[in-house]
Amino acid sequence: MRCCRAAHAALARSDRAAIVNVSSVLGHVGTPMRLAYSAAKAGIEGLTRTLAVEWAPAGIRVNAIAPGYTRTALIDALERAGKLDAASLERRIPLGRLADSREIASVIEFLASPDASYLTGQVVLVDGGMSVGGDWDAQADAAPAADADSCALTPAPPAARTPG
Repeated sequence: MRCCRAAHAALARSDRAAIVNVSSVLGHVGTPMRLAYSAAKAGIEGLTRTLAVEWAPAGIRVNAIAPGYTRTALIDALERAGKLDAASLERRIPLGRLADSREIASVIEFLASPDASYLTGQVVLVDGGMSVGGDWDAQADAAPAADADSCALTPAPPAARTPG
């Protein structure tokens, strides 16, 4: 909030002003032992929507991204130390892998660009589908198999793909 306020005057003088806040998928899904973090990220999303409405007349667009789990040096270090099981996280993500930081950066770049000039007040989830299908294996195991007379098919979880 303080950064946004501090930037307001300069942004209001720009003809392409945009703010991209960073939230988290954990602002959308319940996660044990992450109360303060999840609440703070949900607050960023409320801030984003409110500023979008208040600052639109000044030509300032305000959006946010909500990344899912992303492969970073911290994740790698926690995994090496035995404090994190990335494979268990990947099982919760329908795309079957953690994000690459370039995938997150490209969405931020888009939201800040003129290509997104009609977007404001939006939160873009960049989470590999975690927020809509957060436990794919459990869903697939619980779903009945499709029969020949059924129109509904039970899809197999997608194979993990590398970005690019």
